[in-house]
Amino acid sequence: MTALLEVRDLTVHFPVERDLADVLVRAPHRVVRAVNGVSFTLEKGQTLGLVGESGCGKSTLGRAILRLTEATSGDVIFDGQSVLDLKGDDLLAFRRRAQMVFQDPHASMNPKLTVGQTLAEVLRVHRLCPKDEIDARVRELVTHAGLTPDLIDRKPAGLSGGQCQRVGIARALAVNPDLIIADESVSALDVSIQAQILNLFMALRRELDLTMVFISHDLSVVRHMCQMVAVMYLGQIVEYGPSEDVFNNPQHPYTQALITAIPVMDADAGLAQDLPKGEPPSPMQLPAGCPFHPRCPHVMPVCESDPPPPSHQVDAQAVRCHLHAPNAAASRAAE
Repeated sequence: MTALLEVRDLTVHFPVERDLADVLVRAPHRVVRAVNGVSFTLEKGQTLGLVGESGCGKSTLGRAILRLTEATSGDVIFDGQSVLDLKGDDLLAFRRRAQMVFQDPHASMNPKLTVGQTLAEVLRVHRLCPKDEIDARVRELVTHAGLTPDLIDRKPAGLSGGQCQRVGIARALAVNPDLIIADESVSALDVSIQAQILNLFMALRRELDLTMVFISHDLSVVRHMCQMVAVMYLGQIVEYGPSEDVFNNPQHPYTQALITAIPVMDADAGLAQDLPKGEPPSPMQLPAGCPFHPRCPHVMPVCESDPPPPSHQVDAQAVRCHLHAPNAAASRAAE
């Protein structure tokens, strides 16, 4: 298979505005390390599930891949071409091939435009079909997204959340993309509607041979949808690998905790054990050593002082953790 998307050591840092007290005491400038050295490769036709707690950097990473948020350093390679330096027509051409479906279906639409106007605008901006064919193409897109043509003249206020999200999907499909990044795209919908949208994504992936990055905090959905999984914690990917391997044999303590916490329909199952302690640290003040060590049930002395080693292969997964480093046995003995 051929790699369609490659992310190389990508970082996104946001400067924090200083208040008067910071200025008076000459406090150093602070930054939020939203994405902190992320690397992964996604093959054409695969779906990657990007999971982790709220605030771990999932959405920022998705936006940075598409240049909706500018990266601080690193690179994004799409179909062999670096994305971060693209300008003008080259950037427009990239955005015809890579699209996003946003979390809030109503907020992602212009409230003054009808469904037909929203989709026609995309076709005109990207010059995708002659003017006299736009109406027919709009009807085709609406139908493909599972909507009826009578909704074409409605504005977002006259649509349900599920209908708005289908319009968002139709808008992404209008440019015939190769890559779609879906950012928590079902989290704001009712459970029954979620299932319909997920089934639509899966059908479109098969029909159009789409490559997808599916950002979600719902691990059950990710397991159902995705061939690959990347687990993020405080801006870093701590485990990456095939979905079934990650879920059946998680290697990083954080991944193990997330999977243990998945609700099960069993009254005798009891409460999950060995869950992380406390809350994640602030991305403005990351702890020394491994960012997960203050919450990790398997913490070792080396975890408190040294950053985790670069990702290395453990079974089918790439894992970033001292527990699986070559010197892990010596570190445990020194505990």
